[in-house]
Amino acid sequence: MWNPKIYSESVYEEFKNTGIREMLERESWEDGMSNASINCTELYIDKDGYAVIKLLTEISRDALSSNNWHLLAGVLRTVAWVTTESTKSTDIAYFLGYMSDALLNGNSEAQEAAIMLAEEWRTQECYELLSVTIFENEWILEYANKVIDELRIELGQPKMVLSFAKKMSETVEIEL
Repeated sequence: MWNPKIYSESVYEEFKNTGIREMLERESWEDGMSNASINCTELYIDKDGYAVIKLLTEISRDALSSNNWHLLAGVLRTVAWVTTESTKSTDIAYFLGYMSDALLNGNSEAQEAAIMLAEEWRTQECYELLSVTIFENEWILEYANKVIDELRIELGQPKMVLSFAKKMSETVEIEL
């Protein structure tokens, strides 16, 4: 877990001064392709992962408060790219809430990034979040269902059907 006493303020400032926030806002994302934001983040993770987490969580908080879903999606995609087995538990502790916010806001770009992160982390919490999210974009729903199915099998979860009231007059059933 991040502790303010164990990160390097100089690395934090150096990472911040790279313009990472602006990079994340400008970035166009292509699945499976690295970019300037990812490369910069990887460089600074090697210097001080806690300084990186501190800045990325601040950027995520700012993105949420301003409804900047493109920026939040960029942070989540970057975290998905740079997560390793050794950083996974810390990453989950700091970014699971942001992933949840991205899923629940209904913005397809942010939802896609959150699904990518769930696909990378592959945890029970991710499975549960994806399972209760209503996706209105058809291709995002297909992607989410693919990941939900993979996680269900991997985590040994039973197949279930959830019903959501989408409108007063209609019920939507989703098979998981």
